[in-house]
Amino acid sequence: PAASPAGAAPAPGPRSEPVAAVAPEISSVADARAPGPAFDELPPPEPEIPPGPVDPHGVTAAVTRMSSGSFRTGRVALGILTARLEAGEQVDAIVQGVYQNQIAVAALTSRRILIVNEHEWVPDVRSIALHRDLLVQGWQDDRTASLIFIHEGHSITLSAIADRPLAQDLAHRLRAKIASL
Repeated sequence: PAASPAGAAPAPGPRSEPVAAVAPEISSVADARAPGPAFDELPPPEPEIPPGPVDPHGVTAAVTRMSSGSFRTGRVALGILTARLEAGEQVDAIVQGVYQNQIAVAALTSRRILIVNEHEWVPDVRSIALHRDLLVQGWQDDRTASLIFIHEGHSITLSAIADRPLAQDLAHRLRAKIASL
């Protein structure tokens, strides 16, 4: 804005006008709808989600064997794991530990070993198909266990498993599945 000479009145600004009502009148409910199909032509709503857990993979039976501490610690990784299960795949055993320095879970399924951690934004996921050359080794001390899966020349380690009996159970089940191949 330009400065006004001393004693002169400032230049008038833009004039404000009262706002007039510009919305058209609605004569009926039909006029209030957005353009498109009539109310009776709308598609049906999405189906209701059934109450209670939906468990097509049998995760509940494996999770109930976990200690409450392991379940609570691995809850995020369990959610990621269940999202990665394929149609028709059944879970036989689950353990919670650490994979790639992150909280993780490993599941023995009807088809593979699936290891998932909760690495923020991009979880690390290892899927190891069951085959005759797959080896599993277990280590334990008086507090925790570790499972080492030897697959295609690499060792994949899930460590700090607090539920040592579950780690032993997973290893026994895996060895039995491999022997039957």
